[in-house]
Amino acid sequence: MGYRPVPENSYRLVFLKKSGASLTLTSPYYGSFPAAPGARCDTAPIEHDVLCELADAIRSSSVTVAEKQQLLFDLQQGSSPILLSALASALKTDDKTLQLSAAAALLQRDDLSGMETAANILIHGDPSVPAYLVRNLSSAIGRGVRDQRAVPSLTAILRESKDVFARRAAACALRNTSSPTAILPLKDALNDSDSQVRYYAVIGLAEITGSPAWRPLPEDFSKRESYYVQHWRDYPRQK
Repeated sequence: MGYRPVPENSYRLVFLKKSGASLTLTSPYYGSFPAAPGARCDTAPIEHDVLCELADAIRSSSVTVAEKQQLLFDLQQGSSPILLSALASALKTDDKTLQLSAAAALLQRDDLSGMETAANILIHGDPSVPAYLVRNLSSAIGRGVRDQRAVPSLTAILRESKDVFARRAAACALRNTSSPTAILPLKDALNDSDSQVRYYAVIGLAEITGSPAWRPLPEDFSKRESYYVQHWRDYPRQK
């Protein structure tokens, strides 16, 4: 039944459409989502109703952690306040896997509710946390964070984390804030041991200061890295 079958003995929200005299799955890829018995949604339109159901599933103790993780993965693009509220509540769960998955989902949406949780793991580490969850946090920061209020946390990750993927993500996000407050941490990133972090620092500084001539393509940077890095090291510091 579709690309992902409906699991046996599970409570699901199934999406169907008319096909002649019968019903078929709306999508062969996402035929159903985990749901929670007893969810109550009394608002329209139907899209709002569906989001209420899915948000309740994220909060429900009757839905397994694995199902909730799958739900978070399937809803990567959703940014409804209903969904964001459910993700924020998942940050308070005792299950670290779900907590970190929710933090990544929020950060990918440029919602900083998950930043403290993410920064703590990326800076201090935790041997009990699977590597893929740590990588997901870094990926979410690099792809989603643009809010300039994140600059202090991003700066801490950039300066203190031993994880190169975390530092790359922090440098990328600092660039994406387009904020003058990111200039000093990006200048510090010019001294990072990783070439990609240094590249993000160079192009971030060029974009934030409006200096397109000093924003190299990756190929040019690899050939003349010291030329660009030194230019930005000499760039006047903010007063």
